[in-house]
Amino acid sequence: MKHYVSLVCALVLLLAVGSLAVLARPAGIGAPAAPVAAAQVEPGQQTAAAPLPQAPAAPKTDTSYNVIPVPLPSVSQFPSGKFNAEGLASIVGPGVHQVLEWNPDTGSYLSYIPGIGGDEIPLKVGGVYWFALDSTANATVSFMGDVPAQGSVKFTLVRPTAGSCVYNDISIPLDRPTLTTAQQLADNIGNVLHVLQWDSVGQSWRRYTPGQGGDNFAVRIGYPYHVCLMTGGITTWPSP
Repeated sequence: MKHYVSLVCALVLLLAVGSLAVLARPAGIGAPAAPVAAAQVEPGQQTAAAPLPQAPAAPKTDTSYNVIPVPLPSVSQFPSGKFNAEGLASIVGPGVHQVLEWNPDTGSYLSYIPGIGGDEIPLKVGGVYWFALDSTANATVSFMGDVPAQGSVKFTLVRPTAGSCVYNDISIPLDRPTLTTAQQLADNIGNVLHVLQWDSVGQSWRRYTPGQGGDNFAVRIGYPYHVCLMTGGITTWPSP
């Protein structure tokens, strides 16, 4: 049975037959700052607050950034041979100025600009992607596909070799409903300095630092999150 997913560029709401992501369009919000390299933490200071990652540099000042995962294998919905950034832009519709993917190995974004080109950015089920949208963008975008097989959605995590904190973009697989808070997500991954969630309306980050209190916000399956990983620990998640 196929499952139907609507994405509204900012928030992913899971329904019985899919997910709904809300897309925030600009409303007098300035462009995010330029990207920075993966945050660095001095050796022996890994519990200190690492700098927040920044959203990519906006191509225009009237754009808002949204981040969503692709939760279902929706290949049949895309133009032939275009299960990539170009195809994703066409699925989202008008008003897309940029599609991006964070590369933790380089601490920078891969970028595709509709009508111009750039990085191809092949899509992955569960993969996390950024959009720069203007005010003409649709409020929703829908995906359809089978629910991924249990255990099939995994992420290769990038960790520093020493003394650093490296940001990774992940989403919580649909078969992990027991993960409901930022602390639980950090515990499940291990050696996490920060857990972050992008607020597309405010164009800013929510951050939780495990073990130091603060905003232990709720997390949900099918939603994207950003984790700053320290040395040691697993490099494939979820792990058995």
